[in-house]
Amino acid sequence: MGVGSRVRLACGLLKLWSPVVKELDMKMLKKAKVLWLFLLQLPSCLVSWEEEK
Repeated sequence: MGVGSRVRLACGLLKLWSPVVKELDMKMLKKAKVLWLFLLQLPSCLVSWEEEK
């Protein structure tokens, strides 16, 4: 799976989720945002950790 198709998939999921997210409590949204940012950082963290070993 190429990067482009992953990005398109992520965008598609975000579009599906956006109406749901708007319905959610702001606290939940902040938690989800933190989790999302963490998940986005995870691959680069793993890569840098692998390089340090």
